[in-house]
Amino acid sequence: MIDNQNKGMWHVLAIVIIISVFLTVQLSIVACKKADSKNTEKVPRVSAEKARESNISGNSLLVCAYDNEDKCNTLRLDGAMTLQEFETTLPTLPKEKEIIFYCT
Repeated sequence: MIDNQNKGMWHVLAIVIIISVFLTVQLSIVACKKADSKNTEKVPRVSAEKARESNISGNSLLVCAYDNEDKCNTLRLDGAMTLQEFETTLPTLPKEKEIIFYCT
């Protein structure tokens, strides 16, 4: 049987564990946000007009970045391929073509 003193210790231990988990999650979220902000700075942005011109001229490939095939087909731009099509044809794609991923 657990006496009142041991109950109190278990409550304290439970609170410490909950706080530890909460802080770990919060720190993970902050770390992810910092990593995302660093990564987006390295990704060059292309205007929609330049992406379209580059695709029409054959200098680039447009790829819908959604992994959901239905969503991608609904939002697909003229001349674009789905992410699944891109992954399938990746080994045969010309290396000199710029690849432009987009999402709406």
